[in-house]
Amino acid sequence: MTSVLQAIPNTISMASVPLPEHPIVWSAYAVKGGIGKSTLTANIAFTLRVLNPMYRVCVVNADSTRVVQQCLGIGRDQQELTQDLYDVLQGAVDWPSVRVASPFGVDVIPLGPNRHEAARELNSKAVQTLVRNLMDHYDVVLIDLHPGAQALIPWLGVIQSVLLPVTLNASGVEAVLDTVDDLQTWRRQGLSIPDIAGVVINKWDGRMRIAKNWLDQLERVLPHEWIYPWAIRNTTAIEHAETAWQPILRESSASAQEVGRALQLITQRWLTYAFAR
Repeated sequence: MTSVLQAIPNTISMASVPLPEHPIVWSAYAVKGGIGKSTLTANIAFTLRVLNPMYRVCVVNADSTRVVQQCLGIGRDQQELTQDLYDVLQGAVDWPSVRVASPFGVDVIPLGPNRHEAARELNSKAVQTLVRNLMDHYDVVLIDLHPGAQALIPWLGVIQSVLLPVTLNASGVEAVLDTVDDLQTWRRQGLSIPDIAGVVINKWDGRMRIAKNWLDQLERVLPHEWIYPWAIRNTTAIEHAETAWQPILRESSASAQEVGRALQLITQRWLTYAFAR
């Protein structure tokens, strides 16, 4: 797996990451939690700003765990919110009044505490209205969804493409393959389903030889260009970044620079995919 990273360039120029002509709406989608969906969302949001500081990026937190807010440096004083995404979707407030600016230059539409049921039962018309409004103000809108198909349904028609994070073990690979089948079935039924832009190997369990077997199984079923490398095992979140690209990770890693280069590659490929749509 690390051999894949040898092809990653040390730097990617800002010129290769232009602003999109039309706003982009993305999501990292997973049928279960704990595989790095929110971390991937936060890291890509931050990476967009690193690759081109002109990018206007907004993260909508629709996951009741609120991990993405923590990853983006929103402190505990802002975690205990009196008004949030749910209030916006209920029509009680406008979205700018709940927006929180992350120290990483990314805006967040947060979710407050004790919203577990609300995160699963959002009104699709209100969701679409919110996203259309955000697209008037941002170049990229990233949606951090609660895990599971039920959480995705209200966002159908507004999310343009998804990345599928995977843990290389039996249940992780099975979940990704089932997700691909489900999305393709929904599309055949006439639903407006987001494109699958790729599968991101977020972490792996056990010995590398066993993980490689699961990777081989994925590659037999999915297009090779769908599968993106993720550099470091058990990476959780960025704590802070004091220089142009020096991500400091909560858990120790072999090389923070490898993480940075992998994120650059994943983000650039996703942008290339979006520009080609």
